[in-house]
Amino acid sequence: MNSASQSGDFYMYQAADGQWLFLHPLNLRCLLHAFGSYAACPPTVTGKLVELEDMVQDEACRRRWKFLSHLPLHGTFRLGEVTLLQPQLSAGDLAPFAEELSNRDKRRKRKIEAARRESRREAAAAAAAQRARQGPTAAELLAMPRLGGADQ
Repeated sequence: MNSASQSGDFYMYQAADGQWLFLHPLNLRCLLHAFGSYAACPPTVTGKLVELEDMVQDEACRRRWKFLSHLPLHGTFRLGEVTLLQPQLSAGDLAPFAEELSNRDKRRKRKIEAARRESRREAAAAAAAQRARQGPTAAELLAMPRLGGADQ
């Protein structure tokens, strides 16, 4: 929702509890395509959260997303990508965004898989470190030669 209305107002969707959590611009573009104008979009939307992106307000964000220009410079906020439940958009409404939605979904899956691999790698490293800290077993200690001769 990057352009102002005739009266100079900007439209945005923010979390109902007032936190700086805003609907992702991709979702906004889908709504705009489905409803034709910002003023025709429903006043509230509900959806299943797909991804949260942590953002920091800077000049580039202000230029890119004018509807967030009221946030202070260097302020942190979040963009929430959702699967819209209300209003429910048809496949035809989402068709122009299918490639972008698919790419974002693939990126999320790759990110989850990379996190799983990293978690397994860290668990293996922690287990190896734990084994290294345990020291020799009783059988290994008995098998070691004694210091100072055999008669002690």
